[in-house]
Amino acid sequence: MSYAVLMAYVDADGMPEKRVHLAASLADKFNATLIGLSALGPPLLGKGVVFQEVTESDIKEMRALLAAKGNWFRSIAGDDHRRLEWRPILDFPTDALARAARSADLIVIGHTIGAGDAYRSLDPGGSLLTIGRPTGSGATQLIKLAQDDGADLLVTGAYGRSRLGEWIFGGMTRDLLATNSICCLMSH
Repeated sequence: MSYAVLMAYVDADGMPEKRVHLAASLADKFNATLIGLSALGPPLLGKGVVFQEVTESDIKEMRALLAAKGNWFRSIAGDDHRRLEWRPILDFPTDALARAARSADLIVIGHTIGAGDAYRSLDPGGSLLTIGRPTGSGATQLIKLAQDDGADLLVTGAYGRSRLGEWIFGGMTRDLLATNSICCLMSH
């Protein structure tokens, strides 16, 4: 399995250093382009139900925060990375990632700070549902990648499909249980 483009979502308010290191490591391993993406939604709602007007000053401040985050991303991913892109987007994070995901073969996301704030935080579950679950199984490649990196434990989510869906598309969970040679912690 090969990846040409990897994308890492970077929280505007967080410092997901390990996530960026992982994405950069995978991009190096597959000789892939690495795209960093961060998004901020416009502050349309204030306290209660009062609408705030978004000023030019607010937009400049959001752009400056995203630009600073881009500099941070480049410093963590390494400026020497052959193909490195930064995409700052003024939009709701989950919507921005869903649109940008079309240009990536693999997306690295994680737990976000400030979960529940749709203006500033990515909703990982909503993103997965919007982007879509992959069909088929990459269990063999995932196990090989973990073994190559010397991992002692593989942590995954465990999800199921209908019997017909499993028969047609296969299943990552089933394949991991059947073929895994390292410890695996699954959560459903």
